[in-house]
Amino acid sequence: MKRNALRVLLTGLLVAVVGVAPGTARPSLAEGDAYEVWTIDQADAARGGARLYIYPQSAIEAGAGEPEVVDLQAAATGVGDGPGVRPHLLLFNTRQTHGIVANVTSGHVYFMRARDRTVVASIDVGEQAHGAVASPDDSIVLVANQNGKKLARIRTDFAAETFTYDPAHDLNLAALEDAEHPDNAPICPLLFVGGGKKAYVTLRGGGLYVVDAGSTPMQVVKSFGRSEVAPAGCGGVALGNKIYVNSGLPNSSDLYVFDGRSDLLVKHVSVSPIGADAHGMVLTGGGRYLWMGNRASGNAAVVATASDTIVATLPDLGKAPDIMDITPGGTHVVYPLRGPNNLTGGPPAKGETPGLAVLRVVDGGARGVRSAFFPIGDQSADSPNDPHGVAVRRITPGLNVSATARVDNGAFTYSASLANGTAIAAANLYVALPVPAGVTSVRATATPRGAGFRGIEGDAAVWLLDRVPQGSTVGPFSYTGAVVGATPQPGGAFVHWTAPLDGVATSAPPAPTVAGLPPGTVRISGVVPGMGEHWANPRDLPLGPIYGVYGGKIVFLEYMISQADFARGVDHRELLGNKGLPPIDHIDLEFQPQGHDGYPIPHFDIHAYMVSHEEHGAIPP
Repeated sequence: MKRNALRVLLTGLLVAVVGVAPGTARPSLAEGDAYEVWTIDQADAARGGARLYIYPQSAIEAGAGEPEVVDLQAAATGVGDGPGVRPHLLLFNTRQTHGIVANVTSGHVYFMRARDRTVVASIDVGEQAHGAVASPDDSIVLVANQNGKKLARIRTDFAAETFTYDPAHDLNLAALEDAEHPDNAPICPLLFVGGGKKAYVTLRGGGLYVVDAGSTPMQVVKSFGRSEVAPAGCGGVALGNKIYVNSGLPNSSDLYVFDGRSDLLVKHVSVSPIGADAHGMVLTGGGRYLWMGNRASGNAAVVATASDTIVATLPDLGKAPDIMDITPGGTHVVYPLRGPNNLTGGPPAKGETPGLAVLRVVDGGARGVRSAFFPIGDQSADSPNDPHGVAVRRITPGLNVSATARVDNGAFTYSASLANGTAIAAANLYVALPVPAGVTSVRATATPRGAGFRGIEGDAAVWLLDRVPQGSTVGPFSYTGAVVGATPQPGGAFVHWTAPLDGVATSAPPAPTVAGLPPGTVRISGVVPGMGEHWANPRDLPLGPIYGVYGGKIVFLEYMISQADFARGVDHRELLGNKGLPPIDHIDLEFQPQGHDGYPIPHFDIHAYMVSHEEHGAIPP
């Protein structure tokens, strides 16, 4: 029963590489921040580019503040296929847990964990990754391999951070070229339509493909030629079943309206009288208006979505406004202004003042007022800096769920609490506490303010809760039931919330307590430093099981096997005592040549710990 001589670690080691620019501190989110804005400078890494700039909500709305800066070249070094060249377009997955960065001069796609800015995967899909977008269910990412004239598909599991690419499953668009599709380089897999895996894909030479991206091989299910859809579309948004797609050339801008159910082109709006080189698009006013930026003209058309007609122009957006996004609540529109020595987009994309511009949305979405500009890099005519991609990350709350369970005098009690350590409240919550087999006559015994007990649904006791404010803990939620038969073995508690974004969290199964130990188990020692008390049924000694307990929680399971048994090759099969215990963190194995109190012969102590070595090592006498 002494401490370890040999430690067998059962846990893995995760090594993450984060590239934060030297001397750049990470600003913390202000209380209540619901979003942050990410924008990329696609300039050469050797000239200070390949940098991600992240602005908190507080900076965007105050019009002042310093960004966090991440060196993407450093962040991708040693990860997967390594660094790409010219990080260009940026989007987030549906759950907003990861940024997806396409490198336009190489084929690399980065997957960056948003919460700590870690590039967790880098996948090279071939000649050129112009843009990449996740499906609504986050199971795939489509990549426009522009110069390869292919549509690539990466299978994704963002929770497990596993990303798989099979080039054999690329859709070869070059093989589909004809008179109406003379240059099938995909510009953007604009968006998924209808909540499934149907994607609209724009083409450099004109036209548009509707692609079933879920099938293998992927298939074009509908085609539009260049006589119907002009070349080089790069903006797309959905408003219900209405799909807006743009097209931008140096001397023209066009807007197309599709029915997302039938994939019919229902309207074409020429925006050329207002501007040229259509690029960014956002919906404002809760969908009442569509803003479409004209990069070559430095303005934007305002379209009333009820009639799909142009009703206004937003002038003076700055030189070469690019991709647009809008903040939660629709209060601000953000977009990069390109540099004077732009690296992509040709003459229409030549800017003057590289940086991030902000418009405050007014008049119910019909107008925008310039409210802020955040310069990026050198502002001279010789500047190498060239911001391009931008995306607003909606910050979802992260709840920590803790649960406890105990058995007292034939009554089983289960309790859980919710802790919100983030800067934004979670709302519209469903809380479920599992009711294990052998527990009956369940009744709620604790319901926090703002919650209501809904009853027993299946194998769970369920509450509905209005909200968990930022930086607060709500609980306990508790029920009690009668135990029939063996000691209950409960699972973890579960919570689901829907605002501001959909999210779920679960607890580990409650750690067993002394009250849940088998009948006849008694304390046989006081607290041993680094271990805790020892509990056992005397009839099970000396072999065990012996339970280590500290603070009422079981921290290890022990067996003592004599040296003679090892020497004779004696088997000890189906050792009991581990039923219902948490997963093992590590095992300590120690030879006791003189034995010790309670087993004074040479033997081996085997301790299976349910907590880390650091945690049990800190247990005092």
